[in-house]
Amino acid sequence: MRFLLIAAMALCAAPLSSMGAHAQDYSFYESLSVDELIEQAKKSVGRDGAVGGAQLVSPAAEVAVEGELSTMPYRCANYTLMRFMSMSGFPTDDLPAINFCVEMHSKDEVVATFHIPENLATKLRGDVRVGDVVRLWGRWIYTIEFSKRPYLLLDDYKLSPDGKASSE
Repeated sequence: MRFLLIAAMALCAAPLSSMGAHAQDYSFYESLSVDELIEQAKKSVGRDGAVGGAQLVSPAAEVAVEGELSTMPYRCANYTLMRFMSMSGFPTDDLPAINFCVEMHSKDEVVATFHIPENLATKLRGDVRVGDVVRLWGRWIYTIEFSKRPYLLLDDYKLSPDGKASSE
């Protein structure tokens, strides 16, 4: 258990230092479509580690998710995100304000939600529109067991140049 907490802390801490700085190397993130992410979320629930109807992903999985943006950044509650990050041993005192979310829908209309730091949400609003195809790099923190919705912390994003899904 102690190893899992240390591993989760190491995975969570690294990318935040350069959040939104497009120079970060994200080549080690697992590349998934939004549909593949939702499938993995469905399979992840019901294991040990469930707390209050949510499943902690420990250590946090680093994923690059490509899909159509369903919402612009909107204000959202971050209590569950902060709770799980704290449970993972992540030092939440030094985090920037994380008060926004964006969503992607799968073909079955299941939603993947990305929590966004305020500074990155402001930049995202100026760069993208609903319906744009984007690649979102983030850390999968937890899944809600009832809806099987994954919740991630956004590290960075990139708009597909032609607005279509890439073949990366």
